[in-house]
Amino acid sequence: MIFQSIFNVNRDILKEELENLNLLKLRQKPADYILIVESRQVASNSLLKEHLDSIGVNLQYKHISSPKVWVKVKENDENSNGLVPIKILQFIVSWISERFS
Repeated sequence: MIFQSIFNVNRDILKEELENLNLLKLRQKPADYILIVESRQVASNSLLKEHLDSIGVNLQYKHISSPKVWVKVKENDENSNGLVPIKILQFIVSWISERFS
């Protein structure tokens, strides 16, 4: 994959690190602004929202209904790229532009 080639990332290690990531254990804010985008209905993230607020993060949460975010173009192809729904990409780009331009 291109990402792995550029950043020399081991996919298994990255997957394990992301699966073990617990944002509720943060003791200081990792950034001034954080955007959380959900594309499926999930249980309430109120604990995470409350925790990030308690450490001073300016958090924006957005639910955008869409198909599964990381869909492989070709099933069972390790080198197949993922597709992110355009509505989500547009919202993220707009959010970044509003804050950092």
